[in-house]
Amino acid sequence: MRSVWFFLMQKRLLKKPSFIIILCLVFPLVFAFRACSEQKSGVLTVALFQKDDENNPQTEDFALKIMDELESSVPQLNFIRTDSETLARNLVKEKKADAAWIFDRNLERCFEKMGEDGKVKPVFTAVEGEESSALAFVREVLYTKIYPLFSYSAYKSFVTERYGKIPENQLKSEYQHFLENGSLFVHKSLSETEKAKTSFLLSPLRGLLALWFMICVFASTLYYIQDEKKKSFVFLRIHSPVKEFFFSLSMQAIPSFDALIVLFCALSFTGLCVNLSSEIVSLLMFFVSAVLFSNFLRLILKDEVRFCAILPMLILVILVSCPIFVNVGALNAVKYLLPPFYYLNAYGDLWYVRWFITYISALFFLSLGLSFLKSNL
Repeated sequence: MRSVWFFLMQKRLLKKPSFIIILCLVFPLVFAFRACSEQKSGVLTVALFQKDDENNPQTEDFALKIMDELESSVPQLNFIRTDSETLARNLVKEKKADAAWIFDRNLERCFEKMGEDGKVKPVFTAVEGEESSALAFVREVLYTKIYPLFSYSAYKSFVTERYGKIPENQLKSEYQHFLENGSLFVHKSLSETEKAKTSFLLSPLRGLLALWFMICVFASTLYYIQDEKKKSFVFLRIHSPVKEFFFSLSMQAIPSFDALIVLFCALSFTGLCVNLSSEIVSLLMFFVSAVLFSNFLRLILKDEVRFCAILPMLILVILVSCPIFVNVGALNAVKYLLPPFYYLNAYGDLWYVRWFITYISALFFLSLGLSFLKSNL
């Protein structure tokens, strides 16, 4: 009987054009993000140019190696190779590039000389536009590629001076050995769940999909408020406050369940769903919490007009306070009241799962209490 009721409610929902439109909104969003992530997606553009050696008009292999390594290891930046220093500088002036990195002639010999005499001299010129925090991070990228090369030159000079001439391949082998077997840093993640390694452009998609899901749940609650107003289910004769409470939740959960299936498919299609069991658990918790939260608002506001009036502000608060694009430190007191905050943190962190369960339990008992009060008035 319950399955028949479920399919009857589904058939009823599919006749609502607004419900179909809300469900279909997710598809252009996902396809647009997927298409953008497969293209060049750098946050900044950097022009690269290597000055020709006076004795060798061709660009030296050492500089090419650095450029190749930058392009392959830093996908967050767009690199453009130019034919002249003037062109590289003009790209920055014309705002077509955020910075230009101009490497000096005979770069390898410059490092060797610095290692031998211990005098550090500039080996590249960084031409930049307006100062920004992103450019500061870009400089760090360049430093991570340049300083290891200087470090090897200093190491080679020290070892040669102390132990005499040693074959180049042996020097490189020993140097690489120490690089691979020692580090000043240990990188650890507090998350015990594997996360998707995708383009950074896809990183806000989970948050946007969570916001879309909340809109679907709000729409489900509005449908139920309209049904209550029309007394569509008066023939069921539900007299128990507990039964009425669970019935109202189930009627809001049926259309929300359809949105949950679409949300899971969207996450799978974009590659954001890595750990299947963890993803399913966090989505089910999000589903329950969203329905309880929306029902709690219905019990407080008691009216379709008031519920619709608060929705734009509520959606804006979710967009700002929950970690969709960045984790904003402000509005802490507000974000702990919103289901997307727990979902966006719990899918990759077991610590938040415990708080998510506590949040769902609190919402359940508060909603049940309000339902009892409403039935007794």
